[in-house]
Amino acid sequence: MTSKKPVDERVSRAMEQNPDLPEKFVSDILEATDEEIVLHQMLEQSQAAYAKGDHQTAESAFASMRAKIEICQLAVQLFEGDEESAQRWLNEPVKAFGGHTPLEHLITAKGVDEVRDLIGRL
Repeated sequence: MTSKKPVDERVSRAMEQNPDLPEKFVSDILEATDEEIVLHQMLEQSQAAYAKGDHQTAESAFASMRAKIEICQLAVQLFEGDEESAQRWLNEPVKAFGGHTPLEHLITAKGVDEVRDLIGRL
């Protein structure tokens, strides 16, 4: 992971680049992760939706990305810090998910709950 800069500094920079987004929304995104590539994706998706006036889609994209981050963190914990093993597991089909991978199963809130539950049982 990249080193985390102070949130205030990151919020100011992100607000300059994404002026249509509410500051609280940007702050929540920045607190969710310190991975710059993920931040860029989350802000880009949210900016496009907010620019169209579609706040629900922007917030949904953020919630989805936040869930993926959480599941990835839980998978790394499951594999005792081994990110490569966690990534491999997240991308392998799981019988319980109808042959879909855990990452593919994250498209719904129910799917997120099911992946979280599976990780908890392993």
